[in-house]
Amino acid sequence: MTGTESPEYRQLLENLGDAFVATDLSGHIQRYNANYREMLGYSDDELANLSCREITPGHWHALEDEIIQSQVLTRGYSNVYEKEYRRKDGTVFPVELRALLSRDEAGQATGMWAIVRDISDRKRAERELSDALRFSRAVIASLQDGFSLIDPHGIHLDVNEALCRMTGFTREELIGAGPPHPYWPPECYEEIGRTLRQTLERQPREFELTFMRKSGERFPVIVTPSALLDEAGEINAYPSTIKDISERKRVEAALHERTRELEHYFTHAEDLLLITDTDGCIRRLNPQWEKTLGYRLDELVAHRFLDLVHPDDVDATLEAAATLDATGSVYQFRNRCRHKDGSYRCFEWTGTARESELIIATARDVTARLRTEQALLQAAAVFENTRDGVAITDAEERIVNVNRAFTELTGYTKQEALGKTHRLLKSGRHGAKFYAAMWKALDKSGHWQGEIWNRRKSGELFPELLTINAIRDANGVRTGYVGIFSDISSLKADQARLERLAHHDPLTGLINRRLLLDRIEHALQGVERIGETGALLLIDLDHFKDVNDRLGHAAGDDLLQQVARRFTHRLRKSDTFARLGGDEFAVMLEPPMSAPIAAFIAQELLDALSGEIALRSGDVVDIGASIGVALFPEHGRSVADVMHHADVALYQAKREGRNVFRFFSEELTLQAREQGQMEQRLREALQSDRFALHYQPQLEVGSNRIIGVEALVRWLDPVDGLILPGQFLALSEKTRLIVPLGDWVLRTACRQVQAWAREGLPPMPLAVNLSGLQAARSDTASRILEILTETGLAPQLLEFEIAEGTLNEDPSGECELFVRVRNLGIRLALDDFGTGCSSLSRLQRYPISTLKIDRRFIAGLPTDPAAVQITKSIIALAREFGFRTVAEGVETQAQLDFLASHGCDAWQGYLFSPPLPAEEFAKRFLRAP
Repeated sequence: MTGTESPEYRQLLENLGDAFVATDLSGHIQRYNANYREMLGYSDDELANLSCREITPGHWHALEDEIIQSQVLTRGYSNVYEKEYRRKDGTVFPVELRALLSRDEAGQATGMWAIVRDISDRKRAERELSDALRFSRAVIASLQDGFSLIDPHGIHLDVNEALCRMTGFTREELIGAGPPHPYWPPECYEEIGRTLRQTLERQPREFELTFMRKSGERFPVIVTPSALLDEAGEINAYPSTIKDISERKRVEAALHERTRELEHYFTHAEDLLLITDTDGCIRRLNPQWEKTLGYRLDELVAHRFLDLVHPDDVDATLEAAATLDATGSVYQFRNRCRHKDGSYRCFEWTGTARESELIIATARDVTARLRTEQALLQAAAVFENTRDGVAITDAEERIVNVNRAFTELTGYTKQEALGKTHRLLKSGRHGAKFYAAMWKALDKSGHWQGEIWNRRKSGELFPELLTINAIRDANGVRTGYVGIFSDISSLKADQARLERLAHHDPLTGLINRRLLLDRIEHALQGVERIGETGALLLIDLDHFKDVNDRLGHAAGDDLLQQVARRFTHRLRKSDTFARLGGDEFAVMLEPPMSAPIAAFIAQELLDALSGEIALRSGDVVDIGASIGVALFPEHGRSVADVMHHADVALYQAKREGRNVFRFFSEELTLQAREQGQMEQRLREALQSDRFALHYQPQLEVGSNRIIGVEALVRWLDPVDGLILPGQFLALSEKTRLIVPLGDWVLRTACRQVQAWAREGLPPMPLAVNLSGLQAARSDTASRILEILTETGLAPQLLEFEIAEGTLNEDPSGECELFVRVRNLGIRLALDDFGTGCSSLSRLQRYPISTLKIDRRFIAGLPTDPAAVQITKSIIALAREFGFRTVAEGVETQAQLDFLASHGCDAWQGYLFSPPLPAEEFAKRFLRAP
């Protein structure tokens, strides 16, 4: 402090508890005490040069100027006001001060002075109090329970929104309200007053009271009051929480009722109720146990439950107990318990739970039910697994159940069928009389069985064998029907198939020989009565066997079906078309008929086969037919005669070059008879060894050196003498006698070559013809190997000649044979090359080594241009493919010269030698002169 004040005055200012400062009128500091200096942190020298504005933050200057002007300078002092100071270290803090105007002796204003108090602590306390109040209000506002603050006189100081919602009163209606409060029911004043007195006596606790809503509704509450004390220990307010326990009271009432109900249930329940401790000792049972097991309850209580369990079920029961320990509950397991009489009953435990130290379980005696279920399961298994469809209806014929077979047979699901009547399956094929008769039988006997047509969901009709039985109750009243049916479509189809197979060809669907003969018989009876004419056409496909042998039976069947379709398109609906077997067909032309019309139809059938036929295999074949025609009754009055005479005509058509038709005549009969005799003689010749081999040499062109020999068969007939192959080979092919004849030729030729070798003659390569029928047989390769093994001929000396016309477009069969033959070392020659229209691709597919030029081309050399060109082309082609060429039938030197000039490899023919018997051949060409 500075100035001229007396020591006493200065001491007074220093002893002030607050800071003191005096300034001139401009605000510069003139005097101060130590508290002021310490408050700001400046030294005396620093304060001497400061004004109050410099230690006051700028935002307070305007307010302070206004206070000085309006209060200090006007009336000499100011009201206490707050502002902020800034310490030397820059911190700002709040102060509270009151300024006074100082005057001199003349009364003139000389400056101002002020008492200043640092109010930082007070402001902090105010903030803390404000924060506490805000927190308290937030807590009270967030309480789910009601809250009230009442002064000692019972006046509401504060309430929260929860209490307002609970009572229905607004905050404005409650604050300031004194006793009695709006939510105090009049009848509860005394009780509430007692509660307050206990609170005044400082014995606070929870009280259950009844309050009243604004609507007048009473409701139970729990009130928890407390007391707020002042510094003197006096109560200055009563804060209380109020909890609405209406819901709890309702739950308690419901729980009480439930407990009463459970006790009633425990006593009267039909289920078996059991309570045990965790050791399995029975604590309580309901009376149902007495009825079920025959024991009195006191005989079971305090005993182990496992003592009642069947020994085989103890493990399952213990496993359930282990599950109970792990999860707290077990559901649905079964065991058997012993009856007092020693028998066992089966129990199904539907719930087991653990409560503290007790186990509570519910069971039901299912012994009778299991027996019934077993019986029902057996019945259901039969019902579901029977192959017959089953439908059960009620008395009004509405379907109530069906089995799996029903849905499979009809296409309707169980859901689609339920509730429907039998009309769901009605086919429409049966009239009212049919159903009337059915229901009449059911009414009379309760049973009906028969065949009926019904309709599937898809609309398909199907025949079924149906059995219907009426169901009656114990009083004989009809309660429904059971229908059992089986689909007999397959049976009907089998019957129809058998009937059809008996009269139809399974491949083409045409009628068969049996039905044809019946119809011819019937037609013969008709023409006898009315004097008209009918006709029978027997048809045989030309070269079908070749197709069948070359392309296989599947291709042959396809061809037969296509031929049948082509013929059908050319025939009239009245004509009877039949397949007799193999490639033989027949057509019976119903009377009235004439020879010209029969001829026209026969030609139509021949024309139907004109052009190539494409098979499913991709192969294309060209086939014709031969037809024999017999008129009846002109050519026969019996079925046998008509068939025989048509066959004779057919044979004649084949002899005349095929793809023609011929009518029966007596001359044809003679020829057919001769043909039959020829076949019989041929068979006898084979049996009697009346065949011989002649050998024709094969020579090298240029040197005329013998390089091989071809074996040619001859028939030595005791009547006609020597018969050449052209007269009997075709017949042997047709009768299939070519197979044993071919084996004889191969065996005999091999033996002869080996016989020459044993004489020391040079080895002779041997050529033998192999027929198409032999090539088509699966056992041909093994038969060849057997003959070679038997005779000892080296395979390298053997060459098979096969006619070009027998090669298959699909050579998988024959080619396999030829590959096997080649692998043995046997060579393969293609005979009569140029006559069979072979494709070059076939030459590549077959293991051919030699091409034999047909004698018909050699005969035209060297003057016929066509023969010349063909022969030259064959030789060039063979050279290109690496084949050897052999010309057969060479009879003139000019022919041989032509062949030599164009590079042919070998030749054979009468120019050098005709075929000779073995001994003569050896004498002339093998043995030295």
